[in-house]
Amino acid sequence: VFGQLSVKSVTLPEPDSDEDLWHCNRLINEVLIEMLKIKRPVHVNVPIAEPLFDFSADRLPEARLMQWTNGSDGKFQLSADMRQIWERAERVLILVGQMLPSEMAVCAPLLSQLAETHCLVCAEHLSNIQTADEPPRYVCNCDEMLHAHAFDAPDLLITLGGHIVSKSLKQHLRENPPVWHWHVSLQGDVADLFMCCTHLVEALPQTLLAALSRQDSAVIGKRKEYQQTMFAKSAWVREKESWGGDFCDLTVLKTVRQRLQSLWHIQVANSSMVRNWQLFDGMPNPVHGNRGVNGIEGSVSAAVGYWVGCEEPTLL
Repeated sequence: VFGQLSVKSVTLPEPDSDEDLWHCNRLINEVLIEMLKIKRPVHVNVPIAEPLFDFSADRLPEARLMQWTNGSDGKFQLSADMRQIWERAERVLILVGQMLPSEMAVCAPLLSQLAETHCLVCAEHLSNIQTADEPPRYVCNCDEMLHAHAFDAPDLLITLGGHIVSKSLKQHLRENPPVWHWHVSLQGDVADLFMCCTHLVEALPQTLLAALSRQDSAVIGKRKEYQQTMFAKSAWVREKESWGGDFCDLTVLKTVRQRLQSLWHIQVANSSMVRNWQLFDGMPNPVHGNRGVNGIEGSVSAAVGYWVGCEEPTLL
């Protein structure tokens, strides 16, 4: 309607459910953050069905307002609010999604440092994190903790990287949201995957991780208790599910993994395969998956294209 007068325009749906209310809130936060970035007007269209008002509400409801912090210039510093949260959060979960090996190479030392201060780091195999340490520093299969029926929601959830494979984890964190959720992304997109984002950091992931590694906390003992409890629950499930029984797709996958050459690059297909891959321990091979393609044709073409580009042995 306002053409070039506004830099971003959204039309809110008329809410009929809690999910609709969340969607409205996310859209409003998107345009407010864009307004802060560009410092120009934005447009929010609010359709209202009749009757327009009846004065039945005693007070306006509380609404979530995401805090946006710009660190894209490399000069990021934690705000006073974020420092206070970091100092008192007793259960911290750093969830790492899909990343390129080159991106993880920069983040890995910082994640290791934060794991040593008893932050629980959960990184799926598509994150390309190395997990050969004994005892383990990270949890690579979040579903193991969920299957133990005792996954304690964190006070502070920090997310970085791209896609998260575990559908169970997404649903669990939506139903049991953390008190605070920080998402870091260089693009600054409002990726409200768990429907509870409170802080959006527009920066490289390593920028936020480095800032956190320099901060102290008065609740290290509580964090250690949380971290070790989650490690124990994950190990208990892993011991029960060794996948060494009757012939099935999992035993075939296990056999293939045992015979992989260390120089091979792995392209994991979508659907069940990328989820089955999570059931096994990590390995040094680079792991990739095009999460935006469908079917065998999409996975095959993505793998061939990757092989042509990297010129390394590639297994689909």
